[in-house]
Amino acid sequence: MVQLRKYGPLTTAPGGRSFYSDPRKCVRKRRAPSTPALREVLARQREAQRENYTSTLQDARNAVEQHATQLRENFGGHTVDYYSQEILQRSRLERARRKPSRWNAFLRHELKKQNDGTLYHCLPGS
Repeated sequence: MVQLRKYGPLTTAPGGRSFYSDPRKCVRKRRAPSTPALREVLARQREAQRENYTSTLQDARNAVEQHATQLRENFGGHTVDYYSQEILQRSRLERARRKPSRWNAFLRHELKKQNDGTLYHCLPGS
C-alpha cells in the first residue's frame, strides 16, 4: 500500500498550551509534504474527473440537440440552432420581471396626466 502523506510532530508552546490554540495569532497551517506517489494519484483522479465531466456535458448537449430536432420536425419554421437557443434561453425569459418602484409609478402617472392635458394644445388648429 502506498503511504500518501507524512505528518511531522506538532510542537507545543510553553505552558502546555498548543501553538494553534491562541486565536489572536495569525498561523499558517503546516501542509504535509507531497510525495510523488500522492501527486500521481491526484493527477489520475483529476484526469478521471475531467473525462467524466466532458462526457456528461456532451450527453447534455446531445439531449438538447435531439429535443431541438424534434421541435423542428413538429413545428418547423426555424432552424435547429434557433430551437436549441430557445431551449437554453427560455428559463431566463420566463423569469419574473421586477416590479416598478412606487416613485417611478407615481412619476409615470403624473407625466401621463400632464401629457393628456397638453396633447391637444400642440395640434394645429386647436
